[in-house]
Amino acid sequence: MAALSEHDKDRDTDRWDALAGSYGSSPVVARLARGLVDLVGISPGDSVIDLGTGTGLALVPAAQASGSCAVLGVDRSLGMLRVAGQRVSEASLTTVALVRADAARLPVQTASFDVALAASVWQFLGYSQEALSEWRRVLAPDGRLGFSVPGPGSGASIPADLRDKYFPRLAPSVQEDLRSRASRPLPDLADAAVAAGFSEATVVSRSWDDILRGPDDWWAIQWTHALRFFLQGLDPDALESLEAEAGERLVRSDTGGVTVTTRVLYCVARC
Repeated sequence: MAALSEHDKDRDTDRWDALAGSYGSSPVVARLARGLVDLVGISPGDSVIDLGTGTGLALVPAAQASGSCAVLGVDRSLGMLRVAGQRVSEASLTTVALVRADAARLPVQTASFDVALAASVWQFLGYSQEALSEWRRVLAPDGRLGFSVPGPGSGASIPADLRDKYFPRLAPSVQEDLRSRASRPLPDLADAAVAAGFSEATVVSRSWDDILRGPDDWWAIQWTHALRFFLQGLDPDALESLEAEAGERLVRSDTGGVTVTTRVLYCVARC
C-alpha cells in the first residue's frame, strides 16, 4: 500500500526532493519526530494521518503503534515519499498508504482519522491558521492533533543572527524566494489550536543534548534540512566564511566533540 500511483510519479518535482536522500540521517531530526509520536500516544486501532511526512520518520513508528489500522502519509515531495516508501517496506508495514498532496489542502474526507501528526511542518506553512483548521477538519470527534516546531535558541542550526548577517550575500533570486516563504513570528501554539476549533491544547517544551564528533559533523547536518536552501545560495567565499564564524560558536564537550542542544515545542490538541 505504500507504493505511489503512476499519476503521482509523473508530476513535477518539488524543491524538497533535493533533501530526500539525507533528511533524517541526523539523530537530531529523527528524535524530533519520534518524540512527537510518543507524546501523542497512539493506541492500537487508531487511524493516523501524517502531514508533511517527509521520509517517514514519524510515519513508521505511528504505524507500528496503531497496529492493523490504516495510516496515511502526505507530502508534496515525490523524492521524500519514495524514501518514506522504502522505510515503510523495510519495516514490513502493510497498512500504510502514501499520497502526494499539500499538507494544508488534504484530499481526504472530513472526520476521517483519529490522530493527525505534523512533525516540524507548521513553520514551513508560515504558521498558517488555515492549515490548523484543515487538520482539525480531517479529525474524527475526540480526535487529536500532535504537531511540533523548533524551540527558540535551538543549537542544531546556524544561529539566526548569522543567517541575517549573510542574507545580503545570497544571490538575489534566492533572497526573493526566501522572503516569499518567510514565516510570521511564532504564535502561541495552544491559542492557535483553540482558534482553529480544538477544544483544548497542551504545549510541552523539551530539549536534549547530542555530542557530535566535531565541527565537520555539525556542518554536515546543516545540509540535511531546510537550511540547505539558504546555504546553496551563497558563493564559495561567503559559505566558507559563514562556516568559520558558526564553528567559532560551537560548544565543545569534555571529550573534544561538539555539544548540540536541540529545543522543540510540542503541542497536543484535542477535538
